[in-house]
Amino acid sequence: MASIIQQTALQESSAGIPTTCDSFRKRSVFHDRSSWWETAIEFAINGWLFLPLTCLVATVLRFWTLSQVEILSRDGFYYCIVARKIQDGHWLTAAQGWFIFNPYPPLIGLVAKLTGWSIEYSGQFLCAAPSALGVIPIFLWVKSAFNRRIAVVTTLLYAFHPILIRNSGEVMREGLYWLTMLTSVYLLWEGVKRRSIWRGILGGLAATVSMLTRIEGIAIFPLVLMWCFSEWCISSRNRSETIRLAGVGLISCVMLPLTLVVLNVSLLPKGSEWQGIGRFQYLVQLFIDQIGDSDEARSRRLKEKDQEVDEADGKFQLASFETFRVSPPTEEQKPVVDQNHSAAPLPSPNVEGLREGTNNPTDAGMEPEIRIGAPRDVRDLAKSLPVWDRDCVADPVWYRLQRFLVMADDQAEAVYLGVFANRLIQGLLIPVMALFYFGLRYQKGKYWQRSRDWPLVLQTVMLFGVFYFHLTTEHILEPRYLFCLIPFVFPWTAIGTVMLLDGIKNYLADHDRLRSYPKIVLTGFLMTATAAIVHATPRNDIEKTVQKQMGEHIRAHDGFGRRMVAPESLKRMAYYADTWYHMLPRQVSEIGPWLEANPMDYVVLGGKELPLYSRLIPQLDAHPGYERIFTEDKRFRRYFIYRSRALGSFSAPDVSAENRVKPAR
Repeated sequence: MASIIQQTALQESSAGIPTTCDSFRKRSVFHDRSSWWETAIEFAINGWLFLPLTCLVATVLRFWTLSQVEILSRDGFYYCIVARKIQDGHWLTAAQGWFIFNPYPPLIGLVAKLTGWSIEYSGQFLCAAPSALGVIPIFLWVKSAFNRRIAVVTTLLYAFHPILIRNSGEVMREGLYWLTMLTSVYLLWEGVKRRSIWRGILGGLAATVSMLTRIEGIAIFPLVLMWCFSEWCISSRNRSETIRLAGVGLISCVMLPLTLVVLNVSLLPKGSEWQGIGRFQYLVQLFIDQIGDSDEARSRRLKEKDQEVDEADGKFQLASFETFRVSPPTEEQKPVVDQNHSAAPLPSPNVEGLREGTNNPTDAGMEPEIRIGAPRDVRDLAKSLPVWDRDCVADPVWYRLQRFLVMADDQAEAVYLGVFANRLIQGLLIPVMALFYFGLRYQKGKYWQRSRDWPLVLQTVMLFGVFYFHLTTEHILEPRYLFCLIPFVFPWTAIGTVMLLDGIKNYLADHDRLRSYPKIVLTGFLMTATAAIVHATPRNDIEKTVQKQMGEHIRAHDGFGRRMVAPESLKRMAYYADTWYHMLPRQVSEIGPWLEANPMDYVVLGGKELPLYSRLIPQLDAHPGYERIFTEDKRFRRYFIYRSRALGSFSAPDVSAENRVKPAR
């Protein structure tokens, strides 16, 4: 097997094109082999079977991960909600703002309608299948830009990367984004090298779909322009070459605004405000606010912290008046409050002391301050920095982040750099980064091409800057964001892998043990693949499992269509309960009046926000209009679930020892 590393190098020219004696050398190598399995493996890698087999293996791994995921991720709710609303005929209501032209939710609804699958499984399928198909464009791109030798290793790296596999089983846009991004990179590279206008058009369309799926796809357009400029610099620079290169670059970039115009004209009602550009407006304004220190910029930042809907994430958010369900039930039941109990209002806890820095929060009538141990150093501080932030005083994650930054003082940049490095390691993994470094450091003279690699380097630097800016402003950076760097990182990681294999082969040759080289490489590959599969196994924590079980119990007892108010972190439970979800007001002082004005069937407190509701819980316990349920179930001891007495009596489900300790997978 491992002789592919040496054999393929002999078969190809420096441009990666097979020579005329390719088949003769293959046959001669096969006849020299004494082991049939080595011959079979080399045929599978060198021949036409490699790409279909790798695609099949990648598909099996991703669908195996899909089968292990039984609880929706945080992002998965938004896509399922939008897809369900689209199925109900409420596309404009569902796809708001930046999400309106995203192809992922409509495809979920379409697949669910054509196949009869559930919305959740359709979303998983549309992540796993495109992710597996991504091996095709990445193989073709690396083979064209480098050679087949590097393409084989790069494709195997993509197929077996554990983080790619793990994220492919969720209801996420990543799989579709990776496929369209890699396809656009391949088509645009071919268009630039061959001066092909039609490849530029197809590549521009693929890049547009990639950008509509995830905003990182917009980085492909400056990449193709830099490729065109680099090719022009090394070309003859005659008039024909200049026109053709300029045509490829311009026509590919024109596809983005042209597609947005077509979508707005064909899909939106007449007179509607044009959609699809809101994110760019937001980013421009955010950048202006950050570099400016005017009173207007500071006041705008303060106002943004008090907004109910945090637009910084660019995700479809549900405001407090929006619901999961769109089509109302046939007989919608309005909650009825017992007249005898209507005169007992819920309290309004005072949390003003939290903002004013009251020394004794309990005496001030506010929630007890969350005690956080001071970090020992900046590194310890960076480890504790949360990933998700909602910029709300009622959110302990936001509060903790502010405490951390105050502790760090002028070392905040070091904290952000530590978090950025941590996310980079979590996404790409240390072995990949090490091989990438060795490949770029020691093989640059052999494989580096200025016209190809400098644009990739500049694109990577640009994306790093965007990610770091996003982290410092929104405090959000997930490891999966970094896979937009695949076109640059993975080929050079493969080059580092090839260098390592060549070093092993030379060492064995010097010690007259060359015959053991295939077995060593095959054993190493199997061990690495096994470790990657184990690392890729999804792990649903107990909190996700408990929230799903609570929601299913509520739906089984009271049916769908009930009204539930809960913090945003408990939206998963409301989804599985199939309720009309309302977001709990972000300011704790507003909860009491809001519940008086909006009677709910269920009020749920708990999760990471529980410490902030400590003074509200006794009042709800004593309120005559609500009863707390699941009090005897130890699974739900961290949650306080209050049910309206107007719904009648509640019989708790049978809790066996098995159900109490067995989480969903």
